[in-house]
Amino acid sequence: MKFVIVVLLTLSVLAQAQDKPAADQYVALSQEAMTQKLKTIDNKSLTLSDYPDAIIIINLFATWAAPSRMNLSDLIDLKKHYDKHPIVIIGMDLRENEPDMDRVIQFADEMKINFPVVWDTHNFSGALVSAVNGRSVVPQTFIIDTHGRIRKHFSGFNPTMTPQLLRQALDDVATHPDADKPAP
Repeated sequence: MKFVIVVLLTLSVLAQAQDKPAADQYVALSQEAMTQKLKTIDNKSLTLSDYPDAIIIINLFATWAAPSRMNLSDLIDLKKHYDKHPIVIIGMDLRENEPDMDRVIQFADEMKINFPVVWDTHNFSGALVSAVNGRSVVPQTFIIDTHGRIRKHFSGFNPTMTPQLLRQALDDVATHPDADKPAP
């Protein structure tokens, strides 16, 4: 019940992009997270390490959330038309949000999602949210650079702000892939 209340409250709040953190505030994903097998709704497996030269966008959504639908529509458009940089988009629905994988498959078909969709049964998304000290709201979008660092995190979706901020963040990450990279 708390989760539903939090989600409903966020519907009325503007989406917020976190300010660019300092290098020591970028969250580097562990090797375990980068190589964790995630199962897609079409019964394939993928890992984040499968995409070493691409910027990865992970979008946490719920089939029943209107802001998720708007956010996914923008990401579908981004995938179709954004060719400035190599990007991979991964949609992720939590089993706790949608306990019926067939409903997730139906939703992906209805939305004409043109990127892999993972049905998260092992709380991978929860680890991402915890890594950025986020809250349990949907949608959430994470931009992960080629070094496996979360460079930007968006919580919620505002149709007048989020698409532009997302594209700016993608351009920034692509233009400055080693920005603030801590020394080895």
